[in-house]
Amino acid sequence: MSEFPDQNPEPVMRADEAGSIFYANQPSGELMTSWQRKVGETLPEPFLQVARDVAQSGHPVDMEAATTEKIFALSFQKSEKGELNIFGRDVASLREARGRIQRLANLDLLTGLPNRNLFSDRLEQVASVGENEACYVAVHLINLDNFSDINIT
Repeated sequence: MSEFPDQNPEPVMRADEAGSIFYANQPSGELMTSWQRKVGETLPEPFLQVARDVAQSGHPVDMEAATTEKIFALSFQKSEKGELNIFGRDVASLREARGRIQRLANLDLLTGLPNRNLFSDRLEQVASVGENEACYVAVHLINLDNFSDINIT
């Protein structure tokens, strides 16, 4: 790790064109530990190959790296000096929030059972498979008298 004080809470690393890491800020520690790498060593595969491709083409590449605690979105970018900048961002909480939103959109809050939105989605999926495979799909709807009274209760 670098001895420089760093205020950035996200991982930032720098490597040469060969993929050898020469700088890693303090938040990069979790990634470096999971990769079993230290400053002065090369990036692990497949990150090493990505770094070489970015160094050669100059086109940035985004990919993910997971540790035991976090999931990082990494962006590999070539600097004007020809070095590689690797910027990370923890996306685990973002994924968790998306999953929570998905559950809220498709499940009843009280019972946890699938709701009308999920039913419509699955019916669309089955209908499209039925069309593609030239088979029929049937839906049987049952109407229960005064069920709304039970539902309200």
